[in-house]
Parts: sequence; structure tokens; C-alpha cells
Amino acid sequence: MRPDGIVITVDPMMTDPLNRFFRILYRPFQSNAAWEWPFTRKTFRMIEQYFEIEELQGYFGMARLGFPLMTVPGLAGVGQKVSQWGLEFDKRWARDLGLPFYSCWKVTMKLRVR
Repeated sequence: MRPDGIVITVDPMMTDPLNRFFRILYRPFQSNAAWEWPFTRKTFRMIEQYFEIEELQGYFGMARLGFPLMTVPGLAGVGQKVSQWGLEFDKRWARDLGLPFYSCWKVTMKLRVR
């Protein structure tokens, strides 16, 4: 890339312990590299060596909490409300490299070459 170039990404994350657990259950005989490369905290440190993270947004952090409720008969409405609350929480608080962000399962970033 040329100096000052911009990259927009949407990537999976593996910074949340629950996410790592589900990945182990989902793909017990195949490594993540065979199907995707989820970001860890180490990945973000590496990215910061080469790029300025101008914007980032984590999602499916708190928003994911309502999904299990939506599968229970009679609780779908509660699940939707919990998910909506979680979405608003993620939009507000998962915008920098901190605890709310690292609980998310996906990230969108705008990166600029250093």
C-alpha cells in the first residue's frame, strides 16, 4: 500500500473466553486458520505497529446476550429487547481497545498506513 493508504475491515475476534469456548466446540478437528483468522489481543498490538486505528466498532458483545432468549417459547420479545439494549451498549462503549470491545465477537475497523 502507498503511504497514508486506508483499509476498511470486518473481522472475527477471539478475545472473549465464551467465544473461544464455542469455537472449540464448533471446530474440534479443524484449526481456525483453515476457515478464518480470528483476531486476538496480540493481533491488535501487531496491527498498531503498522497502522493507525482511526475508527473501530466491536459488535456482538452485549448484543449477543438476547439471542438465546429468542429461542425460548414466550421469551422472544424479551430476547429482542435485551439484544436491542446490547446493540446500543456495543455501539456506544465498544469503540476503543478496552473491556467492552474485547467482549465482542466481530470488529469493523478503519486503518491508515503509518
